[in-house]
Amino acid sequence: MAVEEWSKYRIVAIGALLHDIGKIKQRAEKKRVVHEQLGADWARDALIPRLHFLSHEERTDLENVIRYHHDRDYLRSSGAIRVARVVAIADHLASGERVPRSEEGDPYREPLISIFSQVNTGRGRAEGRWTYHIGPPLSLQREVIFPTDANPITDYVSLWSGLESDLCGRDYHSEEEFITVLLAVLRKWAWCVPAASYRHEPDVSLYDHSKITGALAICVMMLDEANLSALEENPFSRQDVALLVGGDVSGIQRFLYTISSHGAAKSLRGRSAYLQLLSEIIARFILRKLHLPLCNLIYSSGGHFYLIAPITAQQQIDSLAEEITERLLDYHGGDLAVVLDAVTLQGEDFHVQQGTLAERWAELSRKISQRKQQLFRRIAVNNHLKIFGPFHAGGTSERCEICHEEKDKRRPIGLDEGIRKCSLCMSFEKLSRRIAYNSDFMVILPRQVPPRQERELEWHTILASFGFEIRFLRIQELQNIQDLSGAIVIRINNTALSPCEGVAVHDFRFMPTVTPLDGQGIRDLARLAKWSEGASYWGALRMDVDDLGEIFRRGLGGRASLSRLATLSSMLSLFFEGYLNALCQRLDPQAINLYLLYAGGDDLLLVGSWDKVIGGGLDDSRGV
Repeated sequence: MAVEEWSKYRIVAIGALLHDIGKIKQRAEKKRVVHEQLGADWARDALIPRLHFLSHEERTDLENVIRYHHDRDYLRSSGAIRVARVVAIADHLASGERVPRSEEGDPYREPLISIFSQVNTGRGRAEGRWTYHIGPPLSLQREVIFPTDANPITDYVSLWSGLESDLCGRDYHSEEEFITVLLAVLRKWAWCVPAASYRHEPDVSLYDHSKITGALAICVMMLDEANLSALEENPFSRQDVALLVGGDVSGIQRFLYTISSHGAAKSLRGRSAYLQLLSEIIARFILRKLHLPLCNLIYSSGGHFYLIAPITAQQQIDSLAEEITERLLDYHGGDLAVVLDAVTLQGEDFHVQQGTLAERWAELSRKISQRKQQLFRRIAVNNHLKIFGPFHAGGTSERCEICHEEKDKRRPIGLDEGIRKCSLCMSFEKLSRRIAYNSDFMVILPRQVPPRQERELEWHTILASFGFEIRFLRIQELQNIQDLSGAIVIRINNTALSPCEGVAVHDFRFMPTVTPLDGQGIRDLARLAKWSEGASYWGALRMDVDDLGEIFRRGLGGRASLSRLATLSSMLSLFFEGYLNALCQRLDPQAINLYLLYAGGDDLLLVGSWDKVIGGGLDDSRGV
């Protein structure tokens, strides 16, 4: 899609994200009025006037999408706008059901059931009915993010008030800014709201359903009229709908755990944070190249990402995979790479009962694994010297004592604390300190993708080569940013979206920041051992989720809709990226004993004083 064409598609993304917003207002006000009407009236009066980037025609279209996406008479009429037809199809595909039904039971009190209680890989499901409170915004408090088997609290009035305040308390001047804020607001307030209460077990959040609907709507919008009409007749036909694109960082174990020398632990946090940032920035790089909004990135954590792309993007994805591989080969010499592949999703894959979505997910995993075995094949054919060398000077050339790479003009080596370190390893230590001391905000500044330059290799120069500059800042430093044009300001480990120091906040994210500090800076392993109770040892704890691949393939049985898989992924991320950090802070309130080096996806690495590490492991396993 050409950049100038994006304006034709922004309404379908925004309309899809907002199509069910009236459900929250309906439940808050307990009105027997259809949610489509409530949502459209509210958007027209309270929200759309703040969307200054929309034309008059686009404002009308957005209102009509929300108002008519369930109106079958309107959708079949000659006057139906294409955007409303598209959102209706995407809504069916995201939910995995052909015909939307009116809500049954008591939608004003029906809670969201934990997706984890629905998982069964042959060992049985969790006993009891585990549900979430409705009302409090997303936070890392245990009583908020953990389900309860008691009667949950339901307070839609407070929830709607908070959502409306966060979303309508500012003006918006670009679709990218608005979609970023809208996704953050929906995640903050609608993560615990059932997308629909008519289902026997409502286990999909309104946030995840809306996000998946937005991603699919973009893809459906790009189909021709004949294919669109075919999907209207039967959304679950053998019609190609979209691509499920997966990215996987290869070489994580080697990158994190083969470094050596005294003090190497100081750079581990920076290395693990870099891996997370690399995965996210490459995903954003792909979205930018394909001119797709942020809602099409459906998951990014633990060195993996998944996005939904139009069928027409296959050739571009192949080209981007080669470009990304070559860039990372240039920076990391093959030690670290991102593997990219895609599978086609047809309408029939999305059906809840007869669909094969879990099989497509497994197929993508197999393709990525196969691609890892042939990662540099094309480069080796076209330029074998890039793969087989010779490299560097060899002999007695000076080497970094951390990563053992030779010195060169892009990787100078200096002496730090009596240890020879290259520019990249030094930068990882600086990143560790930045996160430990200055982790109130992360700012993403879009930049033009630069040509290959002979700049010193540092973590931020590598990310900048994909078109994004990253800064970690304290609250006081926000005012000092000179150029905020297009910047995304992200609050870390705090879901507040109110402005700070006069600067707009667009999003929030959770990440591990627990770091043992003293007057000398980040404590090394020797000092952690010294502060143990009893014997002076330090300990290390690694944990992961058993059979995660099996959970995604078979755990949801015949109910594996894309929205459910997204809910499962986002809840895992919330635990590893968010809750574990809060748990470590409770275990070590003085921040002197524990170092949460890595937590994301489905695993973690915790080091520290041995007694605290063991206590942390026991608490992790109990989820306390």
